[in-house]
Amino acid sequence: MSFFNWWNFGLCSGLLLGVTVVVYVQDHVSWGAGAIILVAVMAMSLLLFIIGRPYYRYRVPTGSPLTPLFQVLVATIVKKNLAYPSNPDQLYEVPNAQMAKGRHLCHTNKLK
Repeated sequence: MSFFNWWNFGLCSGLLLGVTVVVYVQDHVSWGAGAIILVAVMAMSLLLFIIGRPYYRYRVPTGSPLTPLFQVLVATIVKKNLAYPSNPDQLYEVPNAQMAKGRHLCHTNKLK
């Protein structure tokens, strides 16, 4: 979640910078100064990307990405009329020992 928080912060900050500061500088100083600001921001983002690259998590792709999508679609259509179990222990979950990475989602009491 931290990645998406920082990504959203960067996106909003870039939008704010682009529609306020850069436009103001281009209107009141010069187009060249506005272009220099944009080049500096792009160089900084490229530098941050290069520095952070070793910390990214890579997963080697296996199989088609559409296969799990179609599996979920078919399972949804087949099981759409089933009743939701009242006890969460009746739900199917992969045991923790078989999970390579990730975590289970918490169960809630909310129903549609």
